[in-house]
Amino acid sequence: MSPEDNQRTVQRFYEEVLNGGNVDLIDNMVTKDHRSWETTDPVGNGKPGAHNLKRWVLEKRAAFPDIEVIVDEWIVQGDFVVSRWTCRGTHTGEDFEGIPPMGAKINVMGVAIDRFEGDRTAESWLFFDGLDFAKQLGASMIPGPRVVKQIMTNRVKSLF
Repeated sequence: MSPEDNQRTVQRFYEEVLNGGNVDLIDNMVTKDHRSWETTDPVGNGKPGAHNLKRWVLEKRAAFPDIEVIVDEWIVQGDFVVSRWTCRGTHTGEDFEGIPPMGAKINVMGVAIDRFEGDRTAESWLFFDGLDFAKQLGASMIPGPRVVKQIMTNRVKSLF
């Protein structure tokens, strides 16, 4: 496929899958061993398979029923398609990663890089500011137990 055909495939993913909710199209867009990499993935080893990509889309759409991704800029070269995008939506659906819906409006910018093998996406990398996203949802940033222990240890040491 040509680089322009690859771009059309990614555009179709945004319009018909993410915005439109037609996850059945994913099977014809990605390789069997497709991997998705995301900056907010704590393990960082990628999620394999079309089924994980479908679940990811369904989770986003369940929490943000009015989700809309608009591509602001494309860079297409060889087997790679890079899209700089803006995602908007309202958290009126289901809980999202433990955060209950409170009607928060989100406006997140990010970059996706898709690598193609033939006419299908083989790997996808997604980059965005997860902290800003969490703040827009109203999540409080509370340090974990290791951080609290370190803070307390440093404070006690500073007393003596």
